[in-house]
Order: sequence, then C-alpha cells, then structure tokens
Amino acid sequence: MMIVMLAAGYVASIQIVARRGYQPPPRWRIACFTGGIVALIVAMLGPLDTFNDELFALHMLQHMVLMQVAAPLLLLGQPIQYALTALPSARGEKLVGALRRRYDQRPSLYALTPLAVMFIFNGVTVVWQFPVMYEASLR
Repeated sequence: MMIVMLAAGYVASIQIVARRGYQPPPRWRIACFTGGIVALIVAMLGPLDTFNDELFALHMLQHMVLMQVAAPLLLLGQPIQYALTALPSARGEKLVGALRRRYDQRPSLYALTPLAVMFIFNGVTVVWQFPVMYEASLR
C-alpha cells in the first residue's frame, strides 16, 4: 500500500508542477523513479520476500536490491524536489527557491555529492562484510 502511495504522490506532484507552468521532469527521471518502484515491488512483494526466511542468500539479495538498485533509482527521480514544488504555500516555493540558489552557487559541490555518497555507502558496506566487524556486532 505504501508503494502505491509513493507512486501516486510522485505522479500527483508532477501533474501539479506541470499545471503551475514549471518544466516537468525529463523522461529519464520518470523512468528512473518507475524503475525504483519496480525494484521495491520485486524486493518487498516478490519472490525475494517470499523465500527470504528460508534462504539467507535471498534475504541478503533483498537488502542489496533495496540499497543498490531501488534507493538510487528513486532518488534520481527527484521526488522530494517535485513534492516541494507542488506544495500550495508560498513557503514551499521559497524553500525550493532557496535550495536551487544554494546549488546554483556551488555547482561543483552539487555534482560531487552523489559521488561522495556512493563512496561512503560502498565503503561502509565493504567494511561491514569483514568477519571481525560482523562478529563484533553479534556480541
């Protein structure tokens, strides 16, 4: 149910943004968000969820699909930006304007942020797989 609400909220936000005269998202962003929704459905409602109690490998694959596939695809769809732009109040528009100005002032920081997050995330994932770290967490 929450996945349906997430998708419906994204579609509604895009429609409101388009009605207000703002440029709608490019098709590739919509495709990324749709792919993220599909990945969520496969991971949470599909065979990965059905058999994850029987096979630990499927349980871990479910985690990896959620972290490595669904999350980045959903973020590439920029749902938060469109939801904020669709807000009815002037505060929402002011907030979006302030965020855009902030990123316009530092385009290099905006471009490097996803790269830095990717390295941090993958570094934590790799370190967590060391047996010493995993065993320490179990104790």
